[in-house]
Amino acid sequence: MVRTITKIRDLSILDQGNANNIKSINTVDFDESEMGAGGFGKIHSIKSINGVQSDLYVIKIFSDKENESHGYDTIEKLHIKLKKNELKNGIPTYIERPELLGLPFAAFKGYDEIEEIEVVAFIMYNLNTLGFTDYGAENTDNSKYRQLEIPDKVFISHQLAHTVSFFHSLKFIHSDLKEAAIWYHPQKKQLAIIDYDSGYHFDTQEKPSTLGAIGHWMSGGWKKLINTDDANKVSSVKDRLREEYWVLANAIFELVFDVMPYFFLKDSDDATKKKYLKKNEWPAIDYESTEFLTENKTVHNNLLAVMSSLSDAGLKELIDNFSKVFNAGYSNSSVRISPDQWASFLMMLTDSLGTLPQIESIESDKKTISEKNEIVTITFKTEYCRYIIIDQSYYSPILHKTAEVKCRTKENNFDIVAYNLIGNSKELLEINALQREPILKNFKVNKYLRDTLEPLVLSWDTENVKKVNISNVEGDFSGNTQINILPKTKLIYKISAYGYFDELIEQELTVDVIKPRIKRFDWEINLNEGIDNIDLIWETENTKEVQITPKVGVQDPNGLMHVRIREETIFTILAVGLFSTTTEELKGHPFPAPVIKQLFVEIPKMNLSTQIESVDLKSFKSLEIHLEKLNAGISSLQHLELPKFETKNSLIESFDEIEQPSKDFAIHTIFKRIKNIIHQS
Repeated sequence: MVRTITKIRDLSILDQGNANNIKSINTVDFDESEMGAGGFGKIHSIKSINGVQSDLYVIKIFSDKENESHGYDTIEKLHIKLKKNELKNGIPTYIERPELLGLPFAAFKGYDEIEEIEVVAFIMYNLNTLGFTDYGAENTDNSKYRQLEIPDKVFISHQLAHTVSFFHSLKFIHSDLKEAAIWYHPQKKQLAIIDYDSGYHFDTQEKPSTLGAIGHWMSGGWKKLINTDDANKVSSVKDRLREEYWVLANAIFELVFDVMPYFFLKDSDDATKKKYLKKNEWPAIDYESTEFLTENKTVHNNLLAVMSSLSDAGLKELIDNFSKVFNAGYSNSSVRISPDQWASFLMMLTDSLGTLPQIESIESDKKTISEKNEIVTITFKTEYCRYIIIDQSYYSPILHKTAEVKCRTKENNFDIVAYNLIGNSKELLEINALQREPILKNFKVNKYLRDTLEPLVLSWDTENVKKVNISNVEGDFSGNTQINILPKTKLIYKISAYGYFDELIEQELTVDVIKPRIKRFDWEINLNEGIDNIDLIWETENTKEVQITPKVGVQDPNGLMHVRIREETIFTILAVGLFSTTTEELKGHPFPAPVIKQLFVEIPKMNLSTQIESVDLKSFKSLEIHLEKLNAGISSLQHLELPKFETKNSLIESFDEIEQPSKDFAIHTIFKRIKNIIHQS
């Protein structure tokens, strides 16, 4: 039966460092049957996360309500510290430190829909799926581990010491290191640790949730403390650290020699060990002693022989360190070796054994690429390797079987660098490119002048071209095609043809558009209609219509129009073409009216002696000339140019021979004739 957790909240999550990285969790489906159980919770296999199926993960659901809060708080605080470490180193935790693959990457609270209860849960990698074996599980077959050579076992032991030292640098005590918390990957020679929720952050947490589970790596004093009825079971941070020192030494010894330090005693009781140590220097013993377990005589003899051989082979310091811890260190915790000391010593030992990372094989799915940024899949096999760097990306030999890289140039030389705590090794992978130079055969347009509303056709022909860009045209195009363009102004179109490795070929062509032109915009006075009018004349080309202001409006491209005006007027013509317009202005005015500037009247000469006859001055009353009125409204016309009189004037043709004795006649003759016409009308 499948159960589901929903309503997930308070999510603390750590980057998993792989392509399927989970950043958020909404739902978790898991198998109701248990895979395993611990002191505080039960382990189930996950069916899917956020609806995505996977067998890569397991979920731990707390059954101990009293300790679930501490467990959640412990993992959340550890996530925070590890994220800070990631920012500093730039490497995801599970890649840089594969020993932590058993650490939950997600801690959250949610709702179990089947059980209808609120739960606290952790999600972590399924170490079985990743190829690990539980070192301390009941009925575990550790034959593959026992088949490893001593250098391999020292290499794995170094990982344990290095990791516990790292925990302590974070002010974190695992608190539950035991055989069942250790997993190993026999092919990769890699160790992993589980059961972190019982841990203790001695910089931020008031107290741990447990003193740990009793195991044969635990000291006798710690077992006694666990078995007491003391409700407080209080111990100092120093006590806890030194107990972890003891557990670590026991774990390292067993990982190297496949037996417990005191395996040859009749039992694991604290009293038995103390009695033995009073009379013997570990690991020596009198086979006749009552503390000795006779059945283990052969194994004990083998152990002494191996330890002697290692000492003779240059590993005497390793044997001396074990002797120091398992003799005086049993009762005196101050002489126990710290994880940092173990890590430093084992690193030198591993280095002396030459346990560098090994790249067993590298293969790529293709040897030649045909274009830039083509993806190549690299398959690799390694040993003694914590992580690999390929093209500035990190890969775990446990989490990743392949790496995908982009080939950015014609010649791609990828360094595959494998790292472990001792050093690194490097291999070179060469990926070459298929050589194809781009060619631009032609670039043309069907017409270089757009003189209709129909689009122009732009076309090109290329070879070995990945894409084409055209200036003033959006988008990418293939190497051989044609497109419609609709230029509205004169434009330069530049083709940029890119080869498969960004080689660039360019070419330009210019396309213009037809423009409207005003060939003539003129005027003349039409005297046939009087003196307060003009004729506007216009001629254009490449024009749909013209717009003349004022008084005229929209007209055909060519025309003549009679317009009445009483004063000088500015006319504007707008010629509207297919794609643009052009304008022009002119000033027109009506015929200038006659102006009397002076009136000459003969005045009689007079002196004092002259006798003037009586004159009736009343007769002059009819000669009243109002000059102001005569000039009114026409003063503005006094400086206007005379019209060209290009239009044939029927008034002039009507003059008789007396009035027009010759071709050249004075302008006042015309005024006189006009005045007569006006008076008669």
